[in-house]
Amino acid sequence: MILKKGSQEVKTKDSVIRNIATAAKAIGLTFYRGLGPNGMNIFVCDEKGDTFYAHDAYTALQAIRNSMSHPVARLIHEAVKTIDDNVGDGGKIFCILLGEAMKNAEKLREEGVRTANIIAGYSAAIKKSIDLLDSLAINVDESKLFHLIQHVIHRLPLSNIERDTITDLVIEAIKYVTADGSEFDPYFVKVKNKLGGDVSGSFLVKGVVIDKIWPGYIQMPQYVESPKIALLTSPIEIKKTSLKYEYVVSPKDVNGLKNVRDGVSEFYKSAVRHIVSTGAKVVLSRKELHDEVLEGLSREGVISAYRFNDEEILFLSRATGARPVHNHELLTSADLGEADIARQFKIGNERWILIEGCKRGSACTIVLRGNSFKALKMYEKAVTKSLRVARSFLLDRRVLPGGGATELYISQRLKEWAHNLQDQKSLPVLKMADCFEKIPYLLALNTGKDPWELLTRLRSLHFRGYPRYGIDSFGVLDDMVEKGVITPIKVVENILKILDEVLQQLLRVENVVIARQIKGNVTTR
Repeated sequence: MILKKGSQEVKTKDSVIRNIATAAKAIGLTFYRGLGPNGMNIFVCDEKGDTFYAHDAYTALQAIRNSMSHPVARLIHEAVKTIDDNVGDGGKIFCILLGEAMKNAEKLREEGVRTANIIAGYSAAIKKSIDLLDSLAINVDESKLFHLIQHVIHRLPLSNIERDTITDLVIEAIKYVTADGSEFDPYFVKVKNKLGGDVSGSFLVKGVVIDKIWPGYIQMPQYVESPKIALLTSPIEIKKTSLKYEYVVSPKDVNGLKNVRDGVSEFYKSAVRHIVSTGAKVVLSRKELHDEVLEGLSREGVISAYRFNDEEILFLSRATGARPVHNHELLTSADLGEADIARQFKIGNERWILIEGCKRGSACTIVLRGNSFKALKMYEKAVTKSLRVARSFLLDRRVLPGGGATELYISQRLKEWAHNLQDQKSLPVLKMADCFEKIPYLLALNTGKDPWELLTRLRSLHFRGYPRYGIDSFGVLDDMVEKGVITPIKVVENILKILDEVLQQLLRVENVVIARQIKGNVTTR
């Protein structure tokens, strides 16, 4: 009666859960064979027709986000994006756990368990799992950071040389940013890509890299020591009240035209004199600078660049301590930032400006080199994931064993706890325990060995008091902490909290309404 022809509506509660579970299971199944270091890549073709390999959940879902027709798929994509932004890892585990949980919820509903009890049982099981992490976690020092980053990068399709190079750059950047004892913030580590060469040519700049282009005929200084830095957010332009002469002149009035030209030139010279009088030796503007301003600044020994976006201006302000000024006439020496060195640097056919030794914040830039754009994107993804995981580790130095050890430990403890429950919540708790056990099973499956044999032996070890034992990349059961296969506790906590939120959102859905897709351009008022 209400919906247009072509729309869909799912009405009954059982049909709703079945519909949602189908979408969640489809996404979870996508990453079954991609879990762990032996996982397979996902060959993705995006909307533009570009093809590439994806080894993490966010990259794969991000490429096809506009082609998703089911609302649950879009919700899962947003959840994976949140996990990737917060901790940088765990997207595939989240998708697999969510798919298994929705599949088991469908079975529980068919067995007669009420939806309210399923929601309560799942929520109680996840909260209990978060509490169990404290008993398994161990405190480690910063020396484990190398193994942690290697563990993250090892999941990406990179060679050993690429992994070692990226790991060294990331660790060097982290040490530089935290050298003054401040808390590590990935915001102060920027990544720049430059096509050409290979990954061995990548390097770390202990400062800010500015890759803006300025006119080639402007000969700016090559090197400035201890520069003062000015940030301008508005253009240096002429307004009607800026000139001493009338604008309206006849084309035949040579003197009038000369007066206007002289007034414009005097305005720009006055702006340059004022900026130089503040002591600024580097001028960075959000808007484009006039050629006369660039020429005047260069003659005074000032390095200048323009066309920065708001995010870049904010980063430069935080790194150098410079305060962004909207009107250049209001610029004072108190608004200037400080650094040790500002110099020009040529890389390939481009000229960059390097600002090293920022006084206010220890900012640095990782410059990545590669022989293709796809390789550069993969390197940048590895650096970004490593920085976010490192932040999680430095916030809380406790780690958990990898290789499926943590998931199997949670699974066994949940089963023991479920037997002491007296209501229907025990059934969803047992099903959630089965979801966690799926992770070590898939890791064993992807090693190429018999998964049930490995899982049975691993269960036996855990029952005998070896909860740190997991499955390594060769299908061997070993102590994951001693082998350096570890995960920050913050990463696992974040995955479980978001899993709890998404499950509650999906299981509380009463109806699913999918509107008819409108083709072509739509004009709205």
